[in-house]
Amino acid sequence: MYIAKASQNIIIWGLKLLFFLLCGWYIFDKIKVDGFQFSYYLNPIDFVLFISLMLMNWSLEASKWKYLIRHTEKISFLTSVKATLAGLSFGLLTPNRLGNFVGKVLYLKPQNRIEGSLFAVYGNLAQMISTFLFGSTCFLLTYENYYAQINIVMASLPLLFSILLTLVFLYPERLRFSFLDKIFSPGFLKSVEGIQKFEGKKSILLLAIARHLVFTIQYLLVLSYAPEFSFWEVFLAVQMIFFLTTMIPGLIFGKMMVRGPVAIFVLGTLGFSTSFALNAVLFIWMVNIALPSLIGSFLFLIKKRA
Repeated sequence: MYIAKASQNIIIWGLKLLFFLLCGWYIFDKIKVDGFQFSYYLNPIDFVLFISLMLMNWSLEASKWKYLIRHTEKISFLTSVKATLAGLSFGLLTPNRLGNFVGKVLYLKPQNRIEGSLFAVYGNLAQMISTFLFGSTCFLLTYENYYAQINIVMASLPLLFSILLTLVFLYPERLRFSFLDKIFSPGFLKSVEGIQKFEGKKSILLLAIARHLVFTIQYLLVLSYAPEFSFWEVFLAVQMIFFLTTMIPGLIFGKMMVRGPVAIFVLGTLGFSTSFALNAVLFIWMVNIALPSLIGSFLFLIKKRA
């Protein structure tokens, strides 16, 4: 029995190590393939501000996760930070960041992981809704810059969809899916009911919007170094980058494969050079996503089994 358990621990640790190495390889390979050049940089004050915004970003996400599952399992803020970074790591290596919830729920007790998975997806939905609300509004204001053949009625459809999705998020108890009773287990349905009765939906959405604004400020800070910078135009362009990146599926490891070309296209309409746009987006990805992902994968590597 002891040998079997020891072997099991070795296998699990080996898988964790492989996960950590994969994260490191993916980040290194992404920088190498995209040809990032360190000629692009922020001055020391702006760099400190950028790092502070990154810490604020993931602190907000950790607060959102802790608040979401407060009735499922009580966890400390530090544990929530570790779970958030682990989720970021798993999301880095999966299409469309679908693995995000896996890293989070692995920091919960085994009996709480099904319900935790649903709440993680629900939290991700809040983040997507915030992106849709900002992006669809800005699309309505700027659609002629990108798609001149679209009329105002068609340009309004994404905003109407975003509003509908917001109402579904805030009032899921109004929905009735009787067919689910024949498909899923009572335990799963009880977890779904827990989301429907969850109090604090507006708070979760506000935290998601706050994260969205922090991420927007990071983009504005970095892009302000270009001579083509105009606050309002770039603000609208950043929302379009987020919106289009969310709409276009990232079929290969994460969203960076999508965000780079989207940023080049959107910022190019404002006169930004291809090299500047690509370096700016890659710099933001490195500090805001890649570095926390690497930390998250390391923390998961040394995490004790539940």
